[in-house]
Amino acid sequence: MLSLCDKLYQQLNVKDLLEDPLGDLEELRAVLQEVSEVNAYYVRQFLSARLVDQCDEDWVYEMYVDLLSSRPLRPDEPNVLVYRLGDTVRVSIREMPRLISAVNTTGFRTWRAATSLSKLLVEHRELTRGKTVLELGCGTGLSSITVGVLDEYKKLYVTDGDTGILSEVTTPNLSLNKVERDVQCQRLVWASEDRVPGDIDVVVGADITYDPTVFPELCTCLDECLQQPKCQCAILACTERNRETVHELHSQCAQHSLSMECLQAEDAVKIYKITRRPAAPSA
Repeated sequence: MLSLCDKLYQQLNVKDLLEDPLGDLEELRAVLQEVSEVNAYYVRQFLSARLVDQCDEDWVYEMYVDLLSSRPLRPDEPNVLVYRLGDTVRVSIREMPRLISAVNTTGFRTWRAATSLSKLLVEHRELTRGKTVLELGCGTGLSSITVGVLDEYKKLYVTDGDTGILSEVTTPNLSLNKVERDVQCQRLVWASEDRVPGDIDVVVGADITYDPTVFPELCTCLDECLQQPKCQCAILACTERNRETVHELHSQCAQHSLSMECLQAEDAVKIYKITRRPAAPSA
């Protein structure tokens, strides 16, 4: 369960924050001040909806007055959201969440399953400790950056099929979080001439299963990854929107001799461990 401060850092819809406990007011003040530096209008909305008429702290009115001239961000104007993943891990992501439909790509914003996967990677650091990690369909890069901030990996391959996303979104976010050691950011189109690196130990991916029409290519790529000499498994976080999509993913994995094991289920997000099935013994 996210705290109010975490929700403010991620700039969730103000209408969904009206019943959350305020918690420590000094912490709340510090968070609002920090968020106002990247999206003043969002903080103004929150103050108006939640605090101005309900809290008699002087700083509330003063902050609200200071932000009266603020305006909404344009759809093509970048925003910076902060994800607190556990007590010590904090990742900042520069994204443009309202630009999706305009450019026909989902890579300009962070999706829910990516936060679930990132939290899992923080809680189970052994999954990436000392390993060469490949992320598929990285988008904003939250999962890879989480691995990078933990700084226990051997090497990190950050991949997406869209070179524009890699250059405009992913690479700047890696730099923003100072993730630079042994990192390779590159295009990887599934089931294409793009080659999977041969030295990978583990594959991760989040919210890359929303379109069942690409499951054959995704599973072909996963199969190729898991055939690499050291690759042990793939960890995928999926937002399950309907049963048909889930069934199709299981079916495609089975056709490629891949097994799916559910590691975690949280509301609509499930995290799977995918491995290759052992070859049947010869007669």
